[in-house]
Amino acid sequence: MDPAVTAALVAGPFTVIAAVGAYAAGRAQARGAQRGPVDAVRRQHQRDAYAAYVAALHAYEAATKWDSCYERAMTDALAAGVQPGPGLADHVEERARLLIAAVSVDELMRTGATVELEGPEDIAAFAMITLGAARQIWMTARRPISSPADYAHLLAAHGRLSVGLSGFVKAARAHLNGDG
Repeated sequence: MDPAVTAALVAGPFTVIAAVGAYAAGRAQARGAQRGPVDAVRRQHQRDAYAAYVAALHAYEAATKWDSCYERAMTDALAAGVQPGPGLADHVEERARLLIAAVSVDELMRTGATVELEGPEDIAAFAMITLGAARQIWMTARRPISSPADYAHLLAAHGRLSVGLSGFVKAARAHLNGDG
């Protein structure tokens, strides 16, 4: 057989393979160029949603701290003329509970729903943990404290909120920075 024909027969498949490879690489590059801006916009939406949720969590956590509410209730009671005595502590505890129960969870629910939709799964799970703890704080504070166990439930729910908040921030940061 003619050496030129042999060379053409040998080079033909390699040329086809190279062309298919170049075509696939070009498509992948075009897909990446198209997805890059979409991913950047999505990442910005996630960042905004996570930041709003973290701000709402911090605000709720600060507004429902037992010590802060108790101190405010004590100040209010003394300013209202309640005299120190055996009933003062019960009055202040009840007022502190009412202050906690009055803190709305609406902003947490709204921002938490956005986080749950924006995902990913691990971040949405942390959002649900923190929302559950906030709801438990709110539900527990709506009932009069009748025993030390009720007070312990309130403090435990607040502890779960703090731990969940830390976990949420860590997971969100890892996701946004591409670490997770």
